[in-house]
Amino acid sequence: MAEHGRLLRKKTDDVLFLYDGDQAGNDGALSAGRILTEKGINTLVGELPSGQDPAEIIHSQGIDAFKKSIKISTYKRLEMRDIL
Repeated sequence: MAEHGRLLRKKTDDVLFLYDGDQAGNDGALSAGRILTEKGINTLVGELPSGQDPAEIIHSQGIDAFKKSIKISTYKRLEMRDIL
């Protein structure tokens, strides 16, 4: 991921991650967010309702419901919430 962060930094200042709404997704978002933030990339994480993944929501409820279900938070706020 560190190499991906270096390459992304050459192309953009902002990245939005969207991982599954389970513990593994949260862990992945925190890990990737930490690396990209250290590279100077503005990192946002889209959070899904607990236990859901993007494909499930899109296939069962449609793209509009999917867009409404995403809660965007900055990486640093997400990390603080998980620590507290």
